Amino acid sequence: MNNADLNCRRDLEACKTKFRQIKVQAKKKVIKHRAALARTGNLTPPPPLDPLYARIAAVMPAEALSGIEDGIDTRQVNQLYFKGAGQHLRSTILID
Repeated sequence: MNNADLNCRRDLEACKTKFRQIKVQAKKKVIKHRAALARTGNLTPPPPLDPLYARIAAVMPAEALSGIEDGIDTRQVNQLYFKGAGQHLRSTILID
């Protein structure tokens, strides 16, 4: 820590933004770590997860890290919706 860190003041929104960014980083690291642990073969085990990310992951809901079981992929739903909307838009333009 240096003197610049001591004089740094953050407002509530800056703290919330920073914590959101750290949660995203933690989620990515935990998912990557779990994938490395699940790998098979004669590989060396991955290094342990950083304690900060492990603590943040511990307070996150399990669904945030592993997904909802038997859930739907919203990206597929959005693709179908926008694809259908695009066709409707094109047909509307051609009719008019």
